[in-house]
Amino acid sequence: MLQNLILGIVLVVFAGFFQYLAADLPYQSRLLPSVVLWGIGLCGLLMAGQAAFLMARRRSAENGGSENGGEPPIEMGSLIHQILIPGATLLIGFGLLTLFGFYVASLFVLFAIFCLHIRGSGGAAEGGRAYLRGAVYTVATTAFMYAVFTLLIGLPAPSGLLF
Repeated sequence: MLQNLILGIVLVVFAGFFQYLAADLPYQSRLLPSVVLWGIGLCGLLMAGQAAFLMARRRSAENGGSENGGEPPIEMGSLIHQILIPGATLLIGFGLLTLFGFYVASLFVLFAIFCLHIRGSGGAAEGGRAYLRGAVYTVATTAFMYAVFTLLIGLPAPSGLLF
């Protein structure tokens, strides 16, 4: 539960930070990211609130036990794989967004999330075919986003310093 509390706080901070950055975009360009960021922030608040509530309820029910109310300590492996690696992925994606633009950053973030999912599934889907399927999925999804948002709707995607 402590992991959910930390992750919820991180989501709220990221959503707030990116909402601040999106404020500089033109109205049409920031509408969708703004809605998504509000959703991420709300999910983070709900996640952190639920974790805090459950931790407080467990402490009051046990009224003793270990110093953290019976909550097992965060394992270093789960901290790395559930918080630090996804956070680093988002930071790298932000760097790619500012340098190369939205579609290059989308390729990286989607493929990284796919790879994290493969690793988190217990290795059941590991192998070259799974990563190839992830690459095809990533390219198809990015091409679909380009076709819908840029070509059909005419919304300009955030561009980077190089593109």
